[in-house]
Amino acid sequence: MVQPEATPRLTFSGWEDACMAYREYGHTRPEDREKAFLCRVRGAALGRPPMFPDTLPDEQVLGYGRLLCATSDQERRRSLLRRAGSDRSGWGAAADDLIFLCPEKIVAERPGLLHSGIAGRAAENEFAAEENARCADPWPRVRAVRQGTAAYFLFEGGGYGVFDAGAEIAEDIFGAASEDGIVAGSSAAVMTYGENEAMCLTVKAFGSAPPPRLRGWDEVAEVGIISRSGQLGVPRMEDGAEEGAGGRRSPTWR
Repeated sequence: MVQPEATPRLTFSGWEDACMAYREYGHTRPEDREKAFLCRVRGAALGRPPMFPDTLPDEQVLGYGRLLCATSDQERRRSLLRRAGSDRSGWGAAADDLIFLCPEKIVAERPGLLHSGIAGRAAENEFAAEENARCADPWPRVRAVRQGTAAYFLFEGGGYGVFDAGAEIAEDIFGAASEDGIVAGSSAAVMTYGENEAMCLTVKAFGSAPPPRLRGWDEVAEVGIISRSGQLGVPRMEDGAEEGAGGRRSPTWR
């Protein structure tokens, strides 16, 4: 009789040239989706470390991936990544990675990820336009020199920034803002209650300080921003990004 193996056969995938073919969900065959997920979470992206350490076998990586898919709670997702020994637990799990394991779960957050190329961008733009249409200026009687209202799409952890358009945002500004809700310098980071969803954001630029808007708020804070370039802006949601203002132009004010 054939006896059972004493230990399971574990595999350890790494980044390879074939991984380049798995950049978009819409171009990936169903039988290749698990391989695509492993490629994406094993590789470094935009200077960030891999989502899972190379000491973790593929079977456990896929298991953690399915656990991440099973919850929408971001703190729970970050806890799972910490348990896995991830160096990216602070960022959380990206929707464009998880979609390869649970597309039916991610489609509600990022509908454009189901498509590819032009069709994907069109779906993302249509989704952003629908969210923008729900937003209105909450302070319409007070006109500014320049102003804009748009849906602002939030990623893991929530929060948005107002920054000096001529300077780089400090890397730790959102980490510092998580302690007290708001931090300013050459950039202001404002933490929010929601994440992985859109909220309505209105920004107004005045020639002089406007009266405080207190109605409807329990607490109001005022901070200063040092702008050496004389321009302030709010990040726009670029193609393929998961956060930023959904307006067609990046709002910048002098």
